Amino acid sequence: MSAVAIVAAAVSAGEAARELRWVELGFVGLLSGCALTALALLGTWRGGGR
Repeated sequence: MSAVAIVAAAVSAGEAARELRWVELGFVGLLSGCALTALALLGTWRGGGR
């Protein structure tokens, strides 16, 4: 395996890991955003019902 092939493999692996990390962060951000929205709606609903 030449040095160029090793570098190319490392770069492609790094790009794949970076994309996966962004997908995970986006999914976690989406879930926490939904949870915060649900808590805010529940708080206003309970506050208005009193």
